[in-house]
Amino acid sequence: LKGWRYLTFAVAIPSLFAVLFRLVFHLQSPRYLLASGRFQEARKVLSQMARMNNKNLNDFLPEDVNFQELVIIEAQTNHGLWQTAKDFGIIFKSPYLKRTVLISIVYVLEGMSAYGATLFLPNYLSKLDVNPYFTTFFGYLGQIPGILLMSIIVEWQHVGRLNTLRFYTALTVAF
Repeated sequence: LKGWRYLTFAVAIPSLFAVLFRLVFHLQSPRYLLASGRFQEARKVLSQMARMNNKNLNDFLPEDVNFQELVIIEAQTNHGLWQTAKDFGIIFKSPYLKRTVLISIVYVLEGMSAYGATLFLPNYLSKLDVNPYFTTFFGYLGQIPGILLMSIIVEWQHVGRLNTLRFYTALTVAF
């Protein structure tokens, strides 16, 4: 690979695979569908989720439930599934403030380390007479299996999003 434009295009390929994978295998959020007034789609997604968990949706949610009334009631009571924007500030108050600060620090440091490696590694490798574009390309190409694996693991009910994040953060630290 010669030139930074080709490298930029080449390293975007793993992200493209991840986006395509998520478009094909990802269910839309029932909460989003309900908030958007797409009640039949929400029921269909909930039914798919129940089947994936070997459950029957009708055991939990009767067929005659009026989603539109539920959304109106939820909006009027101003609590429950649809939290208002003012509730966002709770993460900056005790007991959540410490956790918010720590997560923010980890997020910034991970971002800086990835950005730093992207900028520093090619310069360092060129001093070792190694083609920096070649090594950077294959470094990013190696992300494809990890991105695909993460996209699958995050959907497993017994693993979940938080444990997937913990696992990948630990791998990032280890390597």
